Amino acid sequence: MTIKRRLFVYYFLLFAVFTLSILIFQNYREKRFRIEELESRLNEYALLVDRFITGNGLHENGEYSSLDSLKKLVLPGEIRLTVLSFSGDVLYDNNVPAYSRMENHAGRPEFVRALREEKGFNIRHSVTTDQNYFYYAKKINGLIIRTAMVYDVELRNFLETEGAFLGFIVLLN
Repeated sequence: MTIKRRLFVYYFLLFAVFTLSILIFQNYREKRFRIEELESRLNEYALLVDRFITGNGLHENGEYSSLDSLKKLVLPGEIRLTVLSFSGDVLYDNNVPAYSRMENHAGRPEFVRALREEKGFNIRHSVTTDQNYFYYAKKINGLIIRTAMVYDVELRNFLETEGAFLGFIVLLN
């Protein structure tokens, strides 16, 4: 192989590795950005619920079923809301009428992470409702407030990165 050919192959491989690195990095950044955007939205709902609980004295009287009125007024229908004690007991769930009989949630990944790091998220299947959810849990004022959205095709597509950028980079090569 001539020196020109070896240099061409060397620079081509170097450029290909550099391009691949950019693609992988950008793909990771975009996915992380979209997850953070969804977390931010679910966090706003959690903060709203906390203000409602605090403003209406639900900590003291334990009447978390009053959150039904908040759901009807403010929370979109696709948002699932669960209020949990630090021990994992379900104090309220807007999608399950018999929430007081639900099993303890202390082992759920988003719950464990929220206890340890103030917030946590997880994508998993709910045995209770038999649906997949994007769960977000936040530790606030002695409670874990968990908000969730059904992880359906629409949400999955939102969290996936755009193919346009990847195509653009490939075309540049």
